[in-house]
Amino acid sequence: MKKNKSLKRITIFIYLLLVISILSPILREGNFPVKLGLDLTGGVIVSYRPDFSKTRTAYANKSKKKILETSKEIISERLERKLNTIPDVYISGDNRIIVNIPSVSLLEKSLI
Repeated sequence: MKKNKSLKRITIFIYLLLVISILSPILREGNFPVKLGLDLTGGVIVSYRPDFSKTRTAYANKSKKKILETSKEIISERLERKLNTIPDVYISGDNRIIVNIPSVSLLEKSLI
């Protein structure tokens, strides 16, 4: 009975040492593998709502969904080039594009 308890304690101790030895270099250097969200790192959330009444002639025969998809791709590509980060760009409903940009402190820098 005492052997089992001491064996369990030794096993737990070895596992703890192993976990600490693996995690300590990661935590010390700041290379934490988990990406933190906007609520923890800060960032910018921008909502775009296109005015479909002023559609250019090149897009006059396209559906609103296709125009939103094209706009989403353009916004995403421009922000990737400009900020060197991958923004989270998605379509919300049938008339909004939401852009989440992590770790950007200057709003003016992120706006297109």
